[in-house]
Amino acid sequence: FYFLLIFCVIFFKNFLVFRDPSFPSEPKRAIKNGFQEAERDFFLQTQSKKNDINELEKSGSCCNLVIILRRKNKINKIKLGDIVYVANLGNSRAIYSENKSNLIEFLSEEHKPESLSEEKRIKSAGGYIFK
Repeated sequence: FYFLLIFCVIFFKNFLVFRDPSFPSEPKRAIKNGFQEAERDFFLQTQSKKNDINELEKSGSCCNLVIILRRKNKINKIKLGDIVYVANLGNSRAIYSENKSNLIEFLSEEHKPESLSEEKRIKSAGGYIFK
């Protein structure tokens, strides 16, 4: 479903968080609102593809969103430090490495359906796992 991939890239880039009224003052709320809005719009897009319902039922999603807010004191422009927000959906992982370093830091974990906790979460939300 190439059209859904393109839709997601454009949607997340242009609308997900940055147009939310709570951004940048409340980034966590803006991220949550953005993911919920993306899900609603995604389902609307899939409604036009009802002929492919078997494929839609077996599809999954993944997204990593990393927002780095640079904070500075407005009076004397002293750097206060960066705040990093990470949102992860699906079987993907965000990592961080700086200045071509061999050291990396994991910012998120994959949501793998093989994990017992993830399987329980999926099923309790009414979802299915296809193997």
